[in-house]
Amino acid sequence: MLKVVVFDSGWGGEMFADYLEEKVPVVEVTRVIDWRNAPYSEKGRTDICVMTDNALKPYIGEVDVIVLASFAVTVAALPYLRWKYPNQHFVGFEMNLSDYVADRWNAGAVMTLATGVVAESISYERELKKMSELTIVTPNCSDWIRKVDDGEMTEMSLRKSLGIYARINVGTILLYSTGFADLAPILKKIYGPNVAVVDDFARVMVRVCEILGLRETKQRQGRMTPEVRARMVGLVEHAY
Repeated sequence: MLKVVVFDSGWGGEMFADYLEEKVPVVEVTRVIDWRNAPYSEKGRTDICVMTDNALKPYIGEVDVIVLASFAVTVAALPYLRWKYPNQHFVGFEMNLSDYVADRWNAGAVMTLATGVVAESISYERELKKMSELTIVTPNCSDWIRKVDDGEMTEMSLRKSLGIYARINVGTILLYSTGFADLAPILKKIYGPNVAVVDDFARVMVRVCEILGLRETKQRQGRMTPEVRARMVGLVEHAY
């Protein structure tokens, strides 16, 4: 059986592992979640590289694909891991969410949710530049990951954290943290059912299937809803 490791330091990794098991049941998914050192998004690049390397060493060469189910780990450690272990397939959550805005822009502002090492990265800066002609809002969500991991993020606490941003017209929300996918239903309540809440789960899943040589993904497209089919070709809005 094909083997995939899903690595993260929090709830986002658990959610992506669930998603992968549901969409690609022919693979064996092993969850490697470093709860002890969570959240990685608050750590420096060097620390993230060291902790990620230590956590994944037992699986190098033993599994078909390792998924870094974290934008923070991808930004900080993916280039290093690919250099150190050239024969191991790694897939990360890379900075591509702006592609969705370019292809299917909704009326209203674009909200980007990023924290720590992700928000400070050159890749994130490039994402914002690609959307420079649009109205971009970037609320401070530095403490959201801990609240999500601890199950403490309610609609009331999210509205409080958003402050004035909870009252503006937002058409698209880009989630630059896998853990923030857990907030999609609440964000829909705050901004309305038509807001597009975008993550990268589908695109990463498709990339895993490509590496594994699986064709089931394409074969299933004919039975998918339009929303899911759009995600499979790279437009990654979740059908929340």
